[in-house]
Amino acid sequence: MTKRGLQTDAAYAVGTDTAATGNARTDTAAAGGVRRQNNDARGETSAILATEEDKGETSVILATGGNKGDAEATLRRAAELIAERAGRIEAASGIYRTRAWGFESDDFANQVLAVRTRLEPEELLDTVQEIERELGRDRAAEAAEKAATGERYVARTIDIDIIFYGDRVITTERLTVPHPLMAEREFVLAPLAEIAGDIRHPASGRTVREIYDGLMSERTAEKVESPSGDR
Repeated sequence: MTKRGLQTDAAYAVGTDTAATGNARTDTAAAGGVRRQNNDARGETSAILATEEDKGETSVILATGGNKGDAEATLRRAAELIAERAGRIEAASGIYRTRAWGFESDDFANQVLAVRTRLEPEELLDTVQEIERELGRDRAAEAAEKAATGERYVARTIDIDIIFYGDRVITTERLTVPHPLMAEREFVLAPLAEIAGDIRHPASGRTVREIYDGLMSERTAEKVESPSGDR
């Protein structure tokens, strides 16, 4: 694997994450760039995501991640199931290798997907959580491990978060969108900037690239696979 530096004003790829309770969250801080691979493709994606809802479809951003078993293979299977059950995947970032965030564990594999869906927000949440279960995520076991260790996060096979749902701001008992911690997470912002750096956060008004460039934490995301599967 070749480590790629994360450089300001460089380019990007995609990812996701979910709270252990099943709730998505929203954001605050921000980060810097990766290396541009295909500027034309990125621009097209930004245009797609900026399009108003039409034909009953909404543009959403999902982030996927995991660090148990063959994490990269699990992300690829998650993308297949999302395409089958949630909607058409219009863009996929490369897969990134990142350090565990908020706890000590093995490195994670992360990816971000731009999807056109007909599902309502909580229907989409139900669908991605069903996919998580099918791919081996056991939230009850995770909760027991957290209770035993006192850790807020634990290793997991797969995590799928709803980062954006169109330009909507959503706060329900089960779901908060945009994801409340996205601006603190390089493992979301690096892949997201790769495919949709120009879209704006519906609450702050900042672009993904601006949020990413503002992130001051140590940058550790490492791209390990391109959307085509090339390393």
